[in-house]
Amino acid sequence: MDYSKQSQEANLRLLTINDHTALENSLYNIIDLLPKEYSKLINEAFVYKRIPKEYLLSSILFAVSSSTGRTFFIKALGYKNYANCYFTIIGSRGDTKTEAKNIATRPLKERDNIDYENYLEEAKHSQEEESCYRKTNMSGFRQIRMY
Repeated sequence: MDYSKQSQEANLRLLTINDHTALENSLYNIIDLLPKEYSKLINEAFVYKRIPKEYLLSSILFAVSSSTGRTFFIKALGYKNYANCYFTIIGSRGDTKTEAKNIATRPLKERDNIDYENYLEEAKHSQEEESCYRKTNMSGFRQIRMY
């Protein structure tokens, strides 16, 4: 690693907000480091739906951190730090901020809907079993199975 004054100044120039090209190059470098599926999604959404890459990148990082939930954590200073990422996307009206969030979270919502349908089906079967149990065990007294 080069820690010379020139390299440090070059790195500082890359971090300045005024240098739009450096920021754009940093964004492209980050996108290139992502898994190919995410990179492809970001680039295609930009080309076909004109969703700014930084909007969709932020939304994808949010969706991934939400999906990991409490599965991954780091123990530090006596407590657990979970992989939660919070983002604020600021832009003008019509900048496709919501569309970026919707694209990134669609797989989570689809999976959640499937899990909820399975839950409702299991609850329905459980209620049917419970009503059958009550009908077959009625001998003048109401018998309820205790769990």
